[in-house]
Amino acid sequence: MFRSAVLPAAASWLRPVRAALVVGLVVSSLGFAVVHGSTDPWLFGYYAVFGISTGLMAIISRGIEAPVAFHVANNVLFTTVNTVMAGGEGFAIDRSTDTGDASLLILAVVNVGMVVLVWLRERRTGARG
Repeated sequence: MFRSAVLPAAASWLRPVRAALVVGLVVSSLGFAVVHGSTDPWLFGYYAVFGISTGLMAIISRGIEAPVAFHVANNVLFTTVNTVMAGGEGFAIDRSTDTGDASLLILAVVNVGMVVLVWLRERRTGARG
């Protein structure tokens, strides 16, 4: 929804391409972060970076397949790690204040790396951008 509907809708508010790109990415990414319901600034920031990264992937690849695949992989990895660490018990995702920290910067770097990989792949396969 955020990459294929909100981003282009918000971008359509402006005519200049670069400004439209920035507005589309900011609005869709902040919306993505808000929907995840975190009151922690680190987690909120990570969700915003995730939204910007997947938005860029959608723009670069001209589709939503890459960002959807990355989002699914992210959620499967998160769920698998938490299931293993829970020792057979259920687990809850705590998005309250003081649950995130600077270690989320590592995940933000992974997001940026995925944007670069999508860009390199599109460049290699001759996609025009």
